[in-house]
Order: sequence, then C-alpha cells, then structure tokens
Amino acid sequence: MLWRAIDMRNSCCRHSLGDPYNMRYYLQKMCIHANYHSFGQLLDVYIENFGSDELLDCSSQLRHLCLVCCYYITDKKFSELVAKLLLLEELDMTSSSLSEEPLKALGRYCPLLKSLKWNQFWDGQPRIGIEGDEKFDDDYGALAIAKNMPKLRHLRLIGNRVTNDGLQAILDGCPHLESLDFKEMFQCHSLMKFG
Repeated sequence: MLWRAIDMRNSCCRHSLGDPYNMRYYLQKMCIHANYHSFGQLLDVYIENFGSDELLDCSSQLRHLCLVCCYYITDKKFSELVAKLLLLEELDMTSSSLSEEPLKALGRYCPLLKSLKWNQFWDGQPRIGIEGDEKFDDDYGALAIAKNMPKLRHLRLIGNRVTNDGLQAILDGCPHLESLDFKEMFQCHSLMKFG
C-alpha cells in the first residue's frame, strides 16, 4: 500500500485520560511507520500535538506540511528538512518552538512556497531581557519572511510580535501577496497607515 498523505490532527494528547507522553510516543511511531510505507511519495503531512526531530524524515515530494504544537522539533533539524523540500507549496507552523532561522531556510530552499502560516501564541507579556528568548523578538521573523520569500501569496501571522516596521518590510518584500491575515499582533500600532 502506498501512502500519499498523513493526517494526524488530534487533540487526544491534551485531553487523554492516559499518559499524554505515551500517546505522543505511539502517535509518532504510527506516523513514522506510515512515512516508511509512502516510499518517498508523501504529498501532505498534518501533525498535531506530537512530533520531534526523529519524525522529520519526509518525502522530498511533499507539497503541504502542517505542524501544530510540535514543540520538540529543533531549528537545525527543521532547516535540514526544508532543504530537501523543493516542491513545498504550503507550510503551517502553529505554536512551535522554532525561531526565525527556519524561515530563512524556507526562503532559500522552497522556491514554490505560496502559503505560510506562522502562528505563535504567547501571553502578551514583554520578554525583553530574557536570555535565550530571542525567537520572540519583534521583527526577526518578519524580516526573514520579507527578505527570503518574495513569491509568497498568502501569509498568516497570528500572535507574533511583529511591529509596524516588520509589517511594512513584509509588504515591501512580498509584492505578490494576495492575502495577509494578522491577528493578535501585540506590537503593531496605527495600522491605518498601511491602508
């Protein structure tokens, strides 16, 4: 049997009556098994509430990748993955622990990327001066998008700390944008000037 898509969006890890760690372990094992049986022909992968670096050995044929609440995936491994995904068209990264470095890699290695959802949910509290928390700095992600993804057509940024300057950089650097969805942008003020 040839697998072309893996869809393991779920909420069972959060609401499991059993041990959520065990559930994540078994979900990851099932996903790795399904990936093995794709024989390099996976087109779509949707994963929620589990996933680690071990899981990121996907097909180079991948077109759509959705990773929601996959906190154990590192910048280095994710950047290595996207270097193989030359055909990737859509990426949804929601509530990850990744910094802006994978965004730079996406721009370099994924020339067909048309849609990006980079959603980070945080509590709105200032993180200034917290060592090791650079990934939450205001415009690094926005500048990585603006400088590396000029062909982007759809962009969703929810809960990111992008400022007006970062938003302007995106508008200038991504001239083909057809839709821009940004909510809970705690650092953007006076957005009317972008009208």
